[in-house]
Amino acid sequence: MEFTDSLAEPTFADVTYLSDDRTEKLDVYLPAEMGSELRPAIVHFHGGGWKSGDKAYERERRISRRLSESGYVTFSANYRLTTYADDKPDGPPIQSCWPDNLADCKSAIRFVRANAGRFGVDPNRIGLTGASAGAHLALLTAFTAGVPELDSLGSWADQPSHVACVVSAYGPHRLDTDNLGSRFHFGQPLADVEEILLNASPRRYFHRGGPPVYVFHPEDDDLVPITMAHEMLDDFRREGIEHEFDFPDTGGHGLHFTQDAYWPPILRFLDRHLMDSKESGRGSLPLS
Repeated sequence: MEFTDSLAEPTFADVTYLSDDRTEKLDVYLPAEMGSELRPAIVHFHGGGWKSGDKAYERERRISRRLSESGYVTFSANYRLTTYADDKPDGPPIQSCWPDNLADCKSAIRFVRANAGRFGVDPNRIGLTGASAGAHLALLTAFTAGVPELDSLGSWADQPSHVACVVSAYGPHRLDTDNLGSRFHFGQPLADVEEILLNASPRRYFHRGGPPVYVFHPEDDDLVPITMAHEMLDDFRREGIEHEFDFPDTGGHGLHFTQDAYWPPILRFLDRHLMDSKESGRGSLPLS
């Protein structure tokens, strides 16, 4: 059954979480009933192939609304995208998004912790959601907490970047394919950017003790193939990472979560790791 309610307006729009000269902002969606107790938070990252997308897009607003209606203080963040000449994504690239996109995602988590009292958030109960490229960044952000060369990136450096859980919607866990690698880094041959793509692949950082992951991935995805989701589950099993998954038959890449049936297992996963325990602060650990 589809829900047809109107798109939500954020409670607070275009909140600055990076330096004042940065145009990337975040939106905050508060639950209707905040109450007196601190609430868990979710930080959401939009999709768009690392070169486009926005927190104001329909999919992101629907996800943010559903999460806030379910009791989560939701932060939907824009982050650094690859820039192109004349602002045309089909033109020559000017500046790569990497590693600034990861730095921004880490900064968003730290901003939430640093401002937890302002938004009524329990800083020990923060989860991540992401769609497509945003799911890739959510996984990468979560599993590089404690990795010195990457966890030092970003603002609010006095705050940790670990999270309690991750929901990945049709996101890639590795970038070493012609399609994904060229999208991520300027269309260059894989051989020329092999080390960058390795460092930017969440798979490199999967390890026992990392946060639980919910993997949502339509079987008919023609951009990030379902075989990649199965590979990721194999990695999780090998590393002992707690995980759940849902692979609907149809929907394709970019599914907008307009069907109610998709949400109950996602919310049960989030509730278990964020709502049910106020001590839910488990996150990634440094690689040995």
